[in-house]
Amino acid sequence: MGQKIHPNGFRLGIVQDHQSLWFENKNSYAQTIQEDFHIRELIHSFFDKTNLTLSEELVISNISICRHIQNKLIFIRIATLNIDKLVQEQNLKQLKLLEKKLQQKFGTQKTFKIVPEIIEEEYKDANLVGRKIVKNLRNRVPFKRAIKEVLMACRQAGIYGVKIQVAGRLNGVEIARSEWRREGRVPLHTLRAKISYSHQNAHTLYGIIGVKTWLFLGEDQSISKKFI
Repeated sequence: MGQKIHPNGFRLGIVQDHQSLWFENKNSYAQTIQEDFHIRELIHSFFDKTNLTLSEELVISNISICRHIQNKLIFIRIATLNIDKLVQEQNLKQLKLLEKKLQQKFGTQKTFKIVPEIIEEEYKDANLVGRKIVKNLRNRVPFKRAIKEVLMACRQAGIYGVKIQVAGRLNGVEIARSEWRREGRVPLHTLRAKISYSHQNAHTLYGIIGVKTWLFLGEDQSISKKFI
């Protein structure tokens, strides 16, 4: 079962929390889900355009949305690696500009508040690890070297287990195939295992290469007591 289900969805409510926290009735449920999707899409595109003007790349890992229905306040938490760069005066203005853009697009009656959160270890976040592999593949680095470098860095960071899978026209060959490498232990069926998972696409000259990343961050031993 663990091999066929999304690792985060498989562990929701146990060791994994929802990325969107809100409650809606059945009439507006689908519309709210679609709005969350467009909010994340706008934020990612905004930071991609902003990074073109900044000397140092501002990396965004994931986006969490919390809605307060009564006062129509929407909290958006963005996990970022370069927190010192984000809280600079110039970039704080960019956050205010992003809040205004969100308010203009999704309704002036709603209030958006963006709260940055820090990622302490770069190689303990699957989104950031997958982003590094995608960047190397775009720069025409051989996929085996790109995977090997990331595996070594993750093991040095103290990760219990790492699994990386790439699929597509690897190294520009005509026939697409999938390759994967694993270091350490990556349990897929254990519910108390903390798995950081990411799926990203690398757009290369030869086509799209899919990159999947699994990081095993340890087990929560207190979870087993809930099921006794």
